[in-house]
Amino acid sequence: MSLMELLLRFCAVVRGRAASPAISVPALAAVLMVSGCESKSDSAVGAGNGKPVVLCTTTMIEDMAREVGGDRVRVIGIMPPGTDPHIYEPRPDDSLLMEKASLILYNGLHLEGRMVAMFERAGTKAVPLAEDPRIKLRDSETNQGAPDPHCWWNARYFMIYTERARDALIKMDPAGEPGYRERANGIWMHSTNSTARFGPPSSGFLPSGVTSSPATMRFTITAPPMG
Repeated sequence: MSLMELLLRFCAVVRGRAASPAISVPALAAVLMVSGCESKSDSAVGAGNGKPVVLCTTTMIEDMAREVGGDRVRVIGIMPPGTDPHIYEPRPDDSLLMEKASLILYNGLHLEGRMVAMFERAGTKAVPLAEDPRIKLRDSETNQGAPDPHCWWNARYFMIYTERARDALIKMDPAGEPGYRERANGIWMHSTNSTARFGPPSSGFLPSGVTSSPATMRFTITAPPMG
């Protein structure tokens, strides 16, 4: 019996939906230590009080989904802050959350490389925000022949992320369309107002800040343009 099958049988026993199977105490302990699935996934979804669950991979996508979704949805993030999505190892709990989610928002372009099969199994409710023809991809600096998945560094491309998330929310919940559009437009206005106030990075508003920063930290300020 696989770990996932063992996990699902254990969760069913805990919830009282099945007769107790012959599962050893060490096996149960292993399931609990590896996943903790029953308590986390159920409590996370249950806290939505019946609202559609929107599951997000990275914290950046999670924050954006909260802004656009507002109080109509329950947004749940998979990866804790500071997690490297390239090497994130999915947990059994993540599979259960994906099953219960009404919508899954992820970056795509293999940023979440170890979760690709999970997204494929989720079907059309899994939406890759970076996979859009309007985004001009660069080659990855680390993986030869692969595209650079870090498209959100470009504010214009992040707005494409926002548009795709908005459209996915509308498809999932048509009744909430006015609110989704209004909140997505709010993000767009904030972005354009910031650009109008400070100008794009190439306009000269950053040089004094850049030159006063340690050389080893300047890459965080001067991310290369995309597109």
